[in-house]
Amino acid sequence: MLAAIVTRVREPGGGIPLVSAYDPHEAVWNPPMPLLFQWHWRLEDRPLSAGAVRRLLNDTLAGSGLTDASGAPLRFTPHDFRRLFITDAVMHGMPPHIAQLVAGHRDINTTMGYKAVYPEEVITGHRAFIARRRTLRPSEEYRTPSDEEWEEFLGHFERRRVALGECGRSYSTPCIHEHSCLRCPLLRPSPAQRPRITGIRGNLLDRIAEAEREGWHGEAEGLKVSLAGADAKLAQLLKGPPVTMPDSIATALRNHAEGSCCLAAAAELLIAQAWLQRADFTSRFITVHRSPGSGKPMAVINWPAAVTALDTSLPCSGGEQRMLKIIASLADGIPVDLRDTITGLDDRNVQFLITAILRASGKLH
Repeated sequence: MLAAIVTRVREPGGGIPLVSAYDPHEAVWNPPMPLLFQWHWRLEDRPLSAGAVRRLLNDTLAGSGLTDASGAPLRFTPHDFRRLFITDAVMHGMPPHIAQLVAGHRDINTTMGYKAVYPEEVITGHRAFIARRRTLRPSEEYRTPSDEEWEEFLGHFERRRVALGECGRSYSTPCIHEHSCLRCPLLRPSPAQRPRITGIRGNLLDRIAEAEREGWHGEAEGLKVSLAGADAKLAQLLKGPPVTMPDSIATALRNHAEGSCCLAAAAELLIAQAWLQRADFTSRFITVHRSPGSGKPMAVINWPAAVTALDTSLPCSGGEQRMLKIIASLADGIPVDLRDTITGLDDRNVQFLITAILRASGKLH
């Protein structure tokens, strides 16, 4: 399928045209990229919008004549194919943590929620994958290690402890920065060493000023690399511990929504509901981190996973389910059937929804 799409959009020279697409969530035009979903119109290449992809998908399903168990025409969204891909990959032996990276999920539980299989099937599929892999590897790789090899392996983990924290480099690999840990992306800084890193940063600033004053431009460039490493390590430490209290999560949601009317409307609508009081919602679908610039807590919600869980592992009333779908649509652009969703809302939620629409349109602050 992917090869067919690439063949369709490829230019005679073999490359894929670069096109710019508008991001409705960030309200910006992205730089030109080799998008697979594009079409040629007159003298230019244009991206296919999300709405166009949905219309093409619906037209294809309608033309196929396929129906569900009740006889109604099948309906799919582009996001359904993402879930199908993850399910197929995991069932054919892809380790779940690799599928998590492919899907771009922060939490592996989100990936496990995407796939339509049970943990037992994941384990069986992964064992089959390992068995197939072992048949292709030399048998001597699976022998019992000697005492000397085992001691060397354990010693690697003892040597990972360094002055500023823990070194995360893989076993039997050399240090690529010649033990200049501040520059190394594999260093996991210890919170207890934050004053030390701050002191090192101040010293670097003094040395850079001296080098520039004396005309030692090569020295200054090297010191600036170390300074960037110190800034990166301090930014890691600024993330701090996760925020879990409902009031703190509400503050983090509002911080994240600053500058976006739709996100602000979704945040206030969610805060007005009871979802932030539910640990099965906040622990699974909300990630809180701290802004590297301001240090303020910022809350991000995995809306696709939350909406999917409504039908499986997130029990709630019909009204709560409708409101969460509306909030997800406001926050993440997930399609919602308004005719089905608005019907049955009580007066309280109708008022909340009217306020959210005014806020999303910029007429209420």
